Amino acid sequence: MIAKLVFLVFELFALHNFIEANETTDESNSILTTENMAYEPVNFAQVQDGLAANSITLIDVRNRDELVNDGKIPGSENVPLPEVQTAFALDESQFKNKYGFPKPKDGDNVIITCRSGRRAVTALDQLKGLGYNKNYKIYSGSFLDWVQNNGPVERV
Repeated sequence: MIAKLVFLVFELFALHNFIEANETTDESNSILTTENMAYEPVNFAQVQDGLAANSITLIDVRNRDELVNDGKIPGSENVPLPEVQTAFALDESQFKNKYGFPKPKDGDNVIITCRSGRRAVTALDQLKGLGYNKNYKIYSGSFLDWVQNNGPVERV
């Protein structure tokens, strides 16, 4: 059992390092890229306005313990990064039962957030691999940017 835990920790560390090594930001036009995929990021005001207008679904891919410890952006929904692929492979009913909100469809206005933006890029890569290609964006500064801009934080 301990050997399995050590192996899993090692694998997570290796994955984290791989993601960091393959993620870049093109400062000239603010396009986030990872490997061969590019995304147009959204900023604090766009997230705030989208939430106020109820025109976006904001999905936070941080782990649940991070939400408990740090709080979350009010109106955001949680699908932890390790669950993204299996979550979005569920049918609509299973998804809603497990995560408590309707499963977004391709074409819905969805913004992915995390702590700093790195896991959001990974989550969006995974979603694009599942065929979610339209109107899915990344909140580039994510929760840290939200807090820095004095956005309200909801305690979980």
